[in-house]
Amino acid sequence: MNLEADGWSGAFARSLDRAGDVEPQPPSALLDGLWLGPAAMAFVDRALRVVAVNEAFARMAARPAESIAGRTVRELLAGEDALAFALEDRLHAILDSGEPALDLSASSRGPDGVMRWWRARLYPVLTPRGEVRGVCAAVDETTSTYDRELALERERASAERTARRLALLQETTAALAAAVEPAEIGRVVIERVRAFAGADAVSIRVLEGDGLAPLASAGFPAPSAWIAGDTPACARTPSGDAVRGETGIWLESNEEVAARYPQLAAETRAEGWRSGAALPLRARGGAIGCLSLCFRTPHAFDLEERALLLSVAEQCALALDRARVLARERAARKGADHDRAVLDAVLSNAPVGIFLLDPELRFLRVNPAVAAFDGVPVEAHAGRTPQDVLPSLPWGEVEPLLRDVLETGQPRLDVTIEAPFPGGRVRSFLASGYRVQTGDAPIGVGVILREVTAEREADQFQRNVLGIVGHDLRTPLTTVTASTFLLQRGALGRNEARLVARIAAASARIQQVIGILVDYARASGGHGVPLSRRPCDLGVICREVTDEAEGARPGRSVRCCGEGDASGAWDPDRVRQALANLVSNALEHGAPDAPVHVSWRADAERVAIDVTNAGAAIPPDLLPRIFDAFRSGRSEPGARRGGLGLGLFIARAIAVAHGGAIEVRSRDGETTFTLRLPRGVPAT
Repeated sequence: MNLEADGWSGAFARSLDRAGDVEPQPPSALLDGLWLGPAAMAFVDRALRVVAVNEAFARMAARPAESIAGRTVRELLAGEDALAFALEDRLHAILDSGEPALDLSASSRGPDGVMRWWRARLYPVLTPRGEVRGVCAAVDETTSTYDRELALERERASAERTARRLALLQETTAALAAAVEPAEIGRVVIERVRAFAGADAVSIRVLEGDGLAPLASAGFPAPSAWIAGDTPACARTPSGDAVRGETGIWLESNEEVAARYPQLAAETRAEGWRSGAALPLRARGGAIGCLSLCFRTPHAFDLEERALLLSVAEQCALALDRARVLARERAARKGADHDRAVLDAVLSNAPVGIFLLDPELRFLRVNPAVAAFDGVPVEAHAGRTPQDVLPSLPWGEVEPLLRDVLETGQPRLDVTIEAPFPGGRVRSFLASGYRVQTGDAPIGVGVILREVTAEREADQFQRNVLGIVGHDLRTPLTTVTASTFLLQRGALGRNEARLVARIAAASARIQQVIGILVDYARASGGHGVPLSRRPCDLGVICREVTDEAEGARPGRSVRCCGEGDASGAWDPDRVRQALANLVSNALEHGAPDAPVHVSWRADAERVAIDVTNAGAAIPPDLLPRIFDAFRSGRSEPGARRGGLGLGLFIARAIAVAHGGAIEVRSRDGETTFTLRLPRGVPAT
């Protein structure tokens, strides 16, 4: 820039003229226009003193032009030492080198205390001889531009931070979706929360029972006062408060910790924690745990960070809840697999037939025993009805029973089914049906099938044999008995009379055995014991039976007593037979040195007769089968043993024929059989 002597630069030129350095130059209209224009301009001499400024510069500096001219740069920038030093260095460089500085930025605080920003272009002022005699400064205030750029930078940084946080949330969500086990979920959350928030320590604790148990942790000493004791029952810990509340606990400084949790302030300060947060893990409307963060420096949680951390806590809670559901499902599936394996083993190895029919009464599943019964392979049953598999089955009788079970839900037990099979043999089965359902919806009928053909045939054969024996023996036995009677009426010697008496006694015993066998055949065949009711007194019968028993067992005592009216309509011979069996049983199995007691009690509806003997109790495993046929109990040592084992069976059959029953009670030292007979009506 060449120096002009007049016009816009007159003041600067005259100052140089006084120094005798240059000759005046003609004025320049172009430079005068710049000086008077809107651009702020100033001239500085080699002593770094402001020679002149235009009105635009004065307005920008908010000072009168005359208060600026004649002052040095350092005087004008008093209090801004760093800026003054930097500007002086740059001006000296221009004065020395003659090279301009075209883009300088600086900031300063104005009189009002507001920070302002500037941009300057510095040009050397040259004499005609090319010497640098000063610097011309063109200055623009860029405060508004800088503020806009700063705001844009802040927005850009905020957007980048938001993007990073959203990316972290998306990454966390994806990682949690892939995590299955609770420990893996805890590791995922801790790694990402520490990376995002810059936390020094993170912990996840879950509710177990009445407390919070650790699931995953990083950075915390063990134990730490920050998370120690945080149970729902403890009212003053961050984790406990977070679990009980709806939102997080945010502690941004030691002062906040001390104000809210004074009991933790000293310990947390000793551990080095200065700030932290405790966030509830909530799922299905309730808290399931807590996510805790700690920092070794004060940490301000802005709204965006709080929202993101709460979102991570929510994702963590949902993942943990899902893991619990999956664990329960796995356990249930394992249990179901175990149950299925047990069921398969039972079905495959059960000695009875088991099958399942759908609501249309078609086979869903059968076990090998069913296939063995009907001769059809297991897999060939599916989708077929029992009638399809076995056409000879009396389906007209079976189908209504199965549909009744399906509709009412009431089981049918031990229904007898008989059907002819190939070869002409009729086979017998006992079938029990049960409705099978899930919840309230029936899915079919389960049937348990047991073949009893052999047992029925054996029972029938036994009854036939006993009936034949009973009836066919009576004819020759009658001849023997009649002959014995005739012989006893004749004149016999002592020896002959004794022999004939033995024959008569043996005949009577055989007659008794035949009667017992015939009674057994009738009772076991379902026909019952025949009765001939007539008026009688059970008290009299009790005394007769006890007298006969004492006479038959010399040395044994049978005592009899009773109360009430014991008269009614019964078959006296059958009652006498039943009572004699009970007394005989008591004498045989009771203590030989203790009496047998027979007593009766009568009320308006029935008479009960008790037969009691002292001695060892009947074994518990024998009691349920004590009235079975051909079964004898254990006798006292030294007691007489014998009999067919039908006494109690016949006694119960006689009681049932009268509409009564027999009960037994046995404990150490005493056994009592009670015969209960309702008062009957004589046969007409």
